Amino acid sequence: MPASAPTIDIVVVGAQKGLSTALAHVLGEHPDVEMAAQEFHGFLDAPYAAGHWRAAYDLFRTTAPHHGFKCASYFADPALPERLRHHFDSAHIVVGLRHPVDRAVSAWHWYIKEGLLPPVPADIGLTRVLDGDAVGYTWRHATEVLDWGLYAEHLARWRAAFPAGAVHVVTDIQLAHDPDGAMRALRRDLGLASIAAPPLPRLNTGVYSMPRLRWLAQRGRLRWRADADGIWSPQRPTRPLPRLTDAAITGIDRFVLARVCPNDPPTLPPRLRARLTDYFRADIAQLAADIGQDLSAWTAPGPAHG
Repeated sequence: MPASAPTIDIVVVGAQKGLSTALAHVLGEHPDVEMAAQEFHGFLDAPYAAGHWRAAYDLFRTTAPHHGFKCASYFADPALPERLRHHFDSAHIVVGLRHPVDRAVSAWHWYIKEGLLPPVPADIGLTRVLDGDAVGYTWRHATEVLDWGLYAEHLARWRAAFPAGAVHVVTDIQLAHDPDGAMRALRRDLGLASIAAPPLPRLNTGVYSMPRLRWLAQRGRLRWRADADGIWSPQRPTRPLPRLTDAAITGIDRFVLARVCPNDPPTLPPRLRARLTDYFRADIAQLAADIGQDLSAWTAPGPAHG
């Protein structure tokens, strides 16, 4: 740790298309907190082995009392709790948890948009995952969509690595019932002065139209690049032709496809939604016991869409 390094004491984690981006944004609105502008992947295996974790101290530009970053890929990674504990032993871990079925549906489409899964509708794709048929190289990320929603399993590792009171869970149920109260309680638990919490923003809105997803997947595949250390991450192209292609895909999507393609979440067949709920049921029960919160809304019959 550099002698003049900022104090990094807030790390926001979760699963893709959960609540981590919104929680990091609202925490960063507090005058005593600077949150990094982008996700920081430096503690994942390959970047960590290459020493990229040290770049965490270069993320910040202010002398705020508290600094933090977020990464949606950390929560389910078994190595991350002890790794972060080693470097930030006094950090607070903020975990955002969204309804696991709704998150899985949204994440499925996010993976397609990034070019990480084939453009298969969620009802077909998630059925293949449940049936054990999502195999092959193009489906290599498919099981993550569900397994990253096994919240109790992953949370147990964070609670084992960090002292009592250092891991803070915020669920979409709390935010739906009393968003201002939930954020005030979180700030209090983090030792931040009580101020009026801004409305929780709707960030990283999903894309659900299959024509748009097929189109944007071309950009997603274009953006995933390896650096000099062989570390893959999403980056905008810098060479002229790929950069022009990236801009063209973005422009056509923004000004044409986004206007003509409906973007409503897909309708899940009731039987599939029931199967997905059963997949998460035992984990939800364990999570409810662990955090002392009523999560029955996650297992009650719900809408057919995610």
